[in-house]
Amino acid sequence: MNIINLTQHAATAEQLAAGVIDPVSRKSVSALLTFVGGPTVDDIRRRAAELAMLAAESGAEAAMIGGAGYLMPALEAALRQRGIRPLHAFSARVSRDEAQPDGSVRKISAFEHRGWVETPDLARMAWLDGHAAGVAGRFPDLPGIGVPA
Repeated sequence: MNIINLTQHAATAEQLAAGVIDPVSRKSVSALLTFVGGPTVDDIRRRAAELAMLAAESGAEAAMIGGAGYLMPALEAALRQRGIRPLHAFSARVSRDEAQPDGSVRKISAFEHRGWVETPDLARMAWLDGHAAGVAGRFPDLPGIGVPA
């Protein structure tokens, strides 16, 4: 599976081996992921649509995504509309000791790619209504969940 990198980070060797490819224009991806001021809903929608278009034009089957939390749901939806699977990289922090020439030990920490996390398609989550009702029953005074504030 070819997975386009729609993050601001270079793919690791493990991610490249898993099929991650760089976009034709890293600069365009970086510009679309960078927010200088607070974005409007329209800004978020437009950038998500443009990123999804870049992914579709690349022929990618999936996209490695990550960045501003407020952009990710819109980007996931835009990618799914184009038949592209949104994937979040899952990594583990691995530490190891490295002996130094002077006899001391240096601790090295690195993130190692361990796989992909595919989030649920929120538009298809019919169980959410039932779950929300259960939450409202347990927290009746919580604004937005139980009794309206």
